[in-house]
Amino acid sequence: MAHGPAPEEIAEAKATADAAGARLQRTRASTRPEQRRQAQAELDSALADQLQADADFTRAQRLLPQGAVSRADYDTGLAPRERAHQRVAVLQAALEMLEQGSRSEEIAEAEAALRETVVTASEHCLIVEVTVRPGSVVAAGHAVVVAR
Repeated sequence: MAHGPAPEEIAEAKATADAAGARLQRTRASTRPEQRRQAQAELDSALADQLQADADFTRAQRLLPQGAVSRADYDTGLAPRERAHQRVAVLQAALEMLEQGSRSEEIAEAEAALRETVVTASEHCLIVEVTVRPGSVVAAGHAVVVAR
């Protein structure tokens, strides 16, 4: 009778560990330069829209006292200006989040997930038998391997 996991179970466990390692690496790396450039371009576009909305509103402000613009048109000009300012604020916050990278909690979570895929011994030994299958839930203090 064979002891220990089947080759496909070993491959599955290795794939799980590799995936956890890749997730940790991706979390530490956070964002790609392309994402930062895209966010900056979107912010630059929003700033240009804001500039245009401000200019249109300023023009309407100057023309209102002369009667060249109705009060309704003046009031209608407020909404695009406010939307433009809010869009800039949202995109600035998004860019700042990209620049700050992953939160420390996300990194700690990825590190913990990787640690869960590895069994370590306090000293060098020979593993004779693995007593659990990949994916098994094991109570604290329960032996998962027999070693010599």
